[in-house]
Amino acid sequence: MTKLNQVFGCLRYVWNQSLVYCNQMYANHQKKPSYVDLTKQLITQAKKELV
Repeated sequence: MTKLNQVFGCLRYVWNQSLVYCNQMYANHQKKPSYVDLTKQLITQAKKELV
């Protein structure tokens, strides 16, 4: 059960970061990022935060 909680915690973190990024794009009147662009942005951000 602990592993399942960790997985859902990670998923919630990624979802929240995606939501923040998309909301910023919307607020700046930019188009919604594609899945590939969103993934690149989140991976780059995660590397900066976690290292």
